[in-house]
Amino acid sequence: MKSILQGIGIIFTLIASFLGCLYFLNGDIMISAFITSIIVVVLYFLQETFIKKKATISKNKLSSTSIILWTLYLLLSIPITFALIHALNVELNEKKNIQQIAAAKQEDLTRMVDKFNAEYNTYLSRYELQAKVKLQNYKSSHDPKLRDTLQTPPYEAAPSFFELQEASVDTQARYMKKALFNKLDRFELGVKDTINAYKYKTVFSNWSRVQLSLASTELDRLLSQNHKNMVDTLAQVTHGNAPAFQYNYNKEVISINQPKELWIKNKPYGLLIIVFLFHILILLPYIIEPVAGRYITPKKGNNTAGGGIQL
Repeated sequence: MKSILQGIGIIFTLIASFLGCLYFLNGDIMISAFITSIIVVVLYFLQETFIKKKATISKNKLSSTSIILWTLYLLLSIPITFALIHALNVELNEKKNIQQIAAAKQEDLTRMVDKFNAEYNTYLSRYELQAKVKLQNYKSSHDPKLRDTLQTPPYEAAPSFFELQEASVDTQARYMKKALFNKLDRFELGVKDTINAYKYKTVFSNWSRVQLSLASTELDRLLSQNHKNMVDTLAQVTHGNAPAFQYNYNKEVISINQPKELWIKNKPYGLLIIVFLFHILILLPYIIEPVAGRYITPKKGNNTAGGGIQL
């Protein structure tokens, strides 16, 4: 029975410590596993020592052995408690919120592309009208300054338009619009490819614990990068003639590696009861271990001489 309880306590410690470290350390599996291994090994040998020394501890609770062992357990209980509370807080109190934030951010990835598409198509329609007006004005005036404007970005009219008298204004405007559209469309396709390459789409909905932190970091990076690229590309391709691209994407923090903030937010004082029971479970093999012998005091009126040890 003692071995079973000891095994259960070790397994629970292993799971709680690993999850707590994993969430706190942004999904670093190697370091989390290393820290957890140290905690579990030290806890096992500390349990064994407690059990072996129970007779000494029971007879003199203030002995050097007792003080050293309880001090070591107190020191070990700090990281175990910290990891357990953080893991439970994430699992019980923050899981649903994390999933909702992640879902909103993943929607923003595609909505941002849709807004970019709508904005540059609106600009292209306006651009085509402006190009037609300038091209027609040049046809009428042959103004050298206007020709310079049409030959430079963002218009870049074909040289043949200025050389051929019969060149069509409508055809040239459509050609200019198409050239600009191709640049923006290629960029949009590239953004969609990066979104499709995001391999953590189901991590939050499936609650894949090992990948949560990594998926969260990558999601934030992708949103920020795509937004910056859209702003820069629209400005560069249109040479500042289009309004700056704006999209207010979700910047809410997914609080996986912020134990202090999560504690303040959720105030999970009820978890302290679980922590208390958890430490009882760890110490239970020591608690139920029988003392090797107990001192028998003779009852009054009993002629038996002296006390003794009953085995």
